[in-house]
Formats: sequence, structure tokens, C-alpha cells
Amino acid sequence: MAELFSVVEIETCSVCNLRCSYCPNSISERGLLKNRQQMDESLFFQIIDELSEMEFSGEIHPHFYNEPLLDERLGRFVKYICKKLPDTEVVIFTNGIFLTVEKYQELVMAGVGRFNITRHTPTDPPTVLSVLKYRDAKGSQGIELAYNRSGIDHGQNIFNRGGLIPITKVVDPMMHCDWPSNILTINNEGDVLLCCNDYFGSYRVGNLKGSSILSIWNQQHNKKLRDYLLRDTSKIEVCKKCKLGVY
Repeated sequence: MAELFSVVEIETCSVCNLRCSYCPNSISERGLLKNRQQMDESLFFQIIDELSEMEFSGEIHPHFYNEPLLDERLGRFVKYICKKLPDTEVVIFTNGIFLTVEKYQELVMAGVGRFNITRHTPTDPPTVLSVLKYRDAKGSQGIELAYNRSGIDHGQNIFNRGGLIPITKVVDPMMHCDWPSNILTINNEGDVLLCCNDYFGSYRVGNLKGSSILSIWNQQHNKKLRDYLLRDTSKIEVCKKCKLGVY
């Protein structure tokens, strides 16, 4: 069992501008602009401060089924992460629609080390093309950028997100799983979720408004749960429904 997680996912803002059929946002109003929920800044800074005290040095992903660029505080948040956690890598997962050259420059200056862009629209967003053109002219400057131009289409393998997304064929029944041991997932309310595939937060292992990250992670029950899932996922409702399969 991993002693400590290597990735932290933080939902600073709940909204997304798209409703892709292979994402739980397509079956729920949770991610709609009208239902926007934001993490309190004080809670965000608390999380980063605690990770700094722990000398965390993995990856931080400011997202959880949302479009992170819809949070106008993102640049400030990234700058704070990089100030307090200089050995971490901040990775932005985005559909690219709001990634203008100006926004790209802002986030690079703030300290983002990697952009993972996936096209979820029929054609390339003009913003992404502009960023790619800018990088061609100026060079990567050490910033990684991966653009999945093919997007996600029928016939690809995807996770069914705890049974929320229909798949046509199971490729991996996920009878054991190391995701809860490697990824710390925190929603906008400060709930620590068992897994990032748990869109509705049906299995919460703690809340950071009243407890520290380490106290939650090191609770004997949670340790045993993670260890158990490394061997068997059949007893946890959201886990036993979670499969990798053909979309």
C-alpha cells in the first residue's frame, strides 16, 4: 500500500461549460453554471499549507469533472501552490475553449508545469489553435502541453465512473484498485472522497473543515479500506460498479 498519495485533485469550482455524454455532467445538473459552487479561498489555502507542512512533492490537479479555467481565481491559486510547494507539478486538465494565449501566459507565469487539453468539440477550439501557434513561435519554454485532438469517441476505452456512464463492453472489471491509495480527491466542500471516480461523493472518508489531511489519511479505518481495495472492490458499492470498458 502506498504510504502517501502522489496526486491531489482539488475541486475549486464545480462548473463546466460542456455536457459530454461520456462525463457524469451529462446526467446531472451539478456542473451547470446556475448551480456554481466554489471552494472557500481560506479552505484552499489551508489545504495547500497542510501539504506544504507535509513536504508533498507530487502532482496537484485543480479539477474534479469541472472546467478549471472557469474559476477566475485559478492563476492566484496556482501561484500560491508553487510558492508553498516548489517541488510539486501543477497540471491543468481543460477542454481548451477558454485557454487563450493571455490565459496560457498567465498560468505559465503562475507556475503551471503541464497542460492536458482534450478536444470535446467537433472542431479545434480557436483558442487552442492560437496557443499552439504561440508555442510554435516562442517555443515550449519547458512547459509540457498534450493536446488530445481526437477527443473521446465511441470505441474507446473509458471508465464508467462508478456505473454512471454506459459502456458496451467491459475491458477491465476493476476487481482491485490502487486509485484510492494514490489520489487524494477533495471536492469544493472540503470532503475527502474515496476516489475521483465518485462523481456524487457517495463515499466520503472525511472533511477538511474540521480535520487535517493527515488525520483523515491515517485513520485506521481509511488505511484498512485502501488496503482492502488493493485486493478486492466487491464490498464497496461505488467501487464494485466501476469498470473500464468500451464506450
